[in-house]
Amino acid sequence: MQRLELPIAAAVIVLCCGEPITLQPALRPGASTRSSAFIVGLQGQAQCVSHAGINDCIEIHVPPLAAYALFGGATAASNREPVSLLDAAPQPIGKLLDRLRATGRWQDRFAAVNQFLAKGFAASKRRIPPELTWAWESLDRSHGQVSIRALARAVGWSERHLISQFRAYLGVRPKQAARRLRFSHALSIVSTDPTGDLSATAAQAGFSDQSHMTREFQTFSGVTPGVLRTAKFDDLPGIPAAVLLNR
Repeated sequence: MQRLELPIAAAVIVLCCGEPITLQPALRPGASTRSSAFIVGLQGQAQCVSHAGINDCIEIHVPPLAAYALFGGATAASNREPVSLLDAAPQPIGKLLDRLRATGRWQDRFAAVNQFLAKGFAASKRRIPPELTWAWESLDRSHGQVSIRALARAVGWSERHLISQFRAYLGVRPKQAARRLRFSHALSIVSTDPTGDLSATAAQAGFSDQSHMTREFQTFSGVTPGVLRTAKFDDLPGIPAAVLLNR
């Protein structure tokens, strides 16, 4: 089975309780990799994900700045591909994977992940500028519909400094973050209301028109909103990678 995993407006942590999974860039040439634990930041691109048979995994969505607090520059590196957490934090992640694989009880697995996150946040000495936190949260709440100039003015920074801080802590410029937020919001609307009016979705998500939204969907997912909203497995969650045959 091969699924299409699309970029979202959060950092995504994936922990495999069984065998590693195979990841392949979905929209451009690139080598495949196998990983048991990885994180994808705001700069991550669409991936085709595959594994043999049944494989239990835990997927955690965390705010990008929270991911920075946990793993530092690994989440903000100029890298469009998933980052191995066994490289970023080999000892704690290795111990966590051992705990996840030692039990088949989901409540025990969730407890282990919660303990790992709580310990990581408590021990982190990485400090994030409060102005940046406010700017990101404002952009997030608006689904990318606040101007960069307005954000910079509100926190008392120049636009250039705001851009540099976004790149240092989030790995992307504010406008790139805003694009991903708008796409993520539109994808959520399309997924929950597959028969809805796409022009109304475009307006709600902050695009200039439906054509603008379609271009952004093709950039981030490889297909149009009309194709993506009907793409699903018969009996499993997620998006089949075969949808890319409609490009």
